[in-house]
Amino acid sequence: MSDEVDEMSAGSRGSACTLVCWACGKAKNIVATAPPQFAFEVASWANDVGWVGAMDTLRGRSLVFCGKECCEASRTKSGAFRARPKVVA
Repeated sequence: MSDEVDEMSAGSRGSACTLVCWACGKAKNIVATAPPQFAFEVASWANDVGWVGAMDTLRGRSLVFCGKECCEASRTKSGAFRARPKVVA
């Protein structure tokens, strides 16, 4: 795990969070203004730090990926996200 922390408008107080890629498990520590209350906030944080955040409306979840490669590997031929992560080498 990286000790690098990205600050997203944390100001003087912030919540430490760790984003974890759903496909490969890579982690990134961030500091947010407050703990997330909704799934779309987590997806937005991922986009803010250069990762890919996506909403899976079919299964009602928010997914975080470290890059486009992991995101595309987690989709089926029809374009929906897989129920379980596909191992990315």
